[in-house]
Amino acid sequence: RAYSFAHQHHAYRGRGEYAAYLQRMAAHVGRGWIHVVESERFFTEPSTVYREVLDFLGLPHLGDPPFARHNARPRPSGMDPGLRRELAAHYEPHDAALTAWLGRAPGWRR
Repeated sequence: RAYSFAHQHHAYRGRGEYAAYLQRMAAHVGRGWIHVVESERFFTEPSTVYREVLDFLGLPHLGDPPFARHNARPRPSGMDPGLRRELAAHYEPHDAALTAWLGRAPGWRR
C-alpha cells in the first residue's frame, strides 16, 4: 500500500511491462475477467474497440457515443535511435508475453 512519487512518475521501464501486471491481476480475479484495450488502437478505431468492450461486458449495443479524435494524429519521434533499439530489446520478452493477452502483437510491435 506504499506510494512512491518517483515510481509513479519516473519508473517508465517497469510500468511498461504490462503482461507482468496483468498476470498479477489474473492471479486474483481470473483471466476471464480481464479485457485488455490498447490505447493506441482505441485512439485510431474507437467505435470498434468500444463495441468489443460492450461485448466483453455483455452490454447491449445502443449506438456509439461521439468520439473526438485528439490523440490519433501521427507525431514525429525525436528519440535517439540507439535508445530506441535498447528499449525495443528490453521490451521484446514483455511484448511477447503481452501478445498472448491480446491475441496479436501490440501495435507498437507491428
